[in-house]
Amino acid sequence: MSRNARIDAPGAVHHIIVRGIKRRNIFKDDTDRINFLDRLGKVLSETGRNIPAWKATGKSQSKKSFLLLGGQGLGINNGGSCP
Repeated sequence: MSRNARIDAPGAVHHIIVRGIKRRNIFKDDTDRINFLDRLGKVLSETGRNIPAWKATGKSQSKKSFLLLGGQGLGINNGGSCP
């Protein structure tokens, strides 16, 4: 089911949930998790965003993650795609 467009403005704070499909793990292993965090760090740097809060939950903290995305950078829909 599609969702309505996100209200998006520079400086807005977004609550983002990352969840594995059919409750599967998001990351295969620690290397995969580190790769995700490295790519996320690059995107945040390029867009001027920050993550003031982050939490991973589930067995081995791999089932889902919650992010608060903030900052004065580009709106979330205007940049920040993962390389």
